[in-house]
Amino acid sequence: LCVAEGWFSVTPERIAEHIALRVQQSFCDSQLIIDAFCGVGGNAIQFALTGKRGKPTHTSTYHLQ
Repeated sequence: LCVAEGWFSVTPERIAEHIALRVQQSFCDSQLIIDAFCGVGGNAIQFALTGKRGKPTHTSTYHLQ
């Protein structure tokens, strides 16, 4: 499920893809990425697609329903 607010606050896919590729290039030796305020997980999905392991978390259980 995705709360309605999540659809408006999610990082657009092309931007999330760009961020994930930059992180992959900048931290090529790192395998784990912690996405501390993942919201609905737009960036976390793109991190996973680059082959990185992710640890998405959020401070609000409301966003993780």
